[in-house]
Amino acid sequence: MNNRILYKATGASGCDFSIETAIGCKFNCTYCSSKLIAKRNGWINNWRKPIYKDISELEKKLSELSKHKNCLVFVSPTTDPFMDKITSDKSIKIIKEINNLGHRCRILTKGILPLELVNLSNKNEVGATVTKLKNSKKLEPFSPSSEKRLLQLEKIANKGIYTFISMQPVLDNNFDEVLQIAKRAVFVSEIFFGGLGYFGIPQKDKIKKRLEVSDFLFEFCGNNDIVLFNDIYVRKEINLRDENWIIPIKKLKVKKT
Repeated sequence: MNNRILYKATGASGCDFSIETAIGCKFNCTYCSSKLIAKRNGWINNWRKPIYKDISELEKKLSELSKHKNCLVFVSPTTDPFMDKITSDKSIKIIKEINNLGHRCRILTKGILPLELVNLSNKNEVGATVTKLKNSKKLEPFSPSSEKRLLQLEKIANKGIYTFISMQPVLDNNFDEVLQIAKRAVFVSEIFFGGLGYFGIPQKDKIKKRLEVSDFLFEFCGNNDIVLFNDIYVRKEINLRDENWIIPIKKLKVKKT
């Protein structure tokens, strides 16, 4: 079993630490990489039957954060912090304690965000994963619909909280889907775009397509004062544009000109 609770964050989240409230997830999304890793390592037998972290162990681990200042902590990146009442109650309690230690939280879910989040620190970052606006059940069979997630996220955004959507993975190569999701979520502070899925497409064509979508998102976010978090790398040997042109992993704050 994976006993990690609090650990240094890695990847493109921009966070300093991650904290886990459980292993396993009732939403059981078809594309979940955490599920595949857990099964491969024998950490859990049934992904849909989570093993919950003990709240006393969570609180004990949080004391380690007192050694640091102004950290951003990702809450449950490998499971979902709001997949059921047990994880929801634990997540709210943990977020409160992290805030009380002077740190911020980055929260991402495919569940229904509790409105209680608006009463916590206004420096937290609250987000929802959106891969499709319609027929999302094919990819996320046990999670609430994307529209329900967005309705709750919009209520939180209207209270002045920093909100974001994680638009990944979009698996059907559908540019229009990206356009529709961005327009529906125009109220957010940030769009995290991790890329599209391209099955059976040559690598060079994949990057060309991602560039086209990223160009649209860059313009859209600029026109709507939204932070764009884009993970695209363009290697100069591909030579689709100027050979020195590259976008590293970073947040791009783009504004109207």
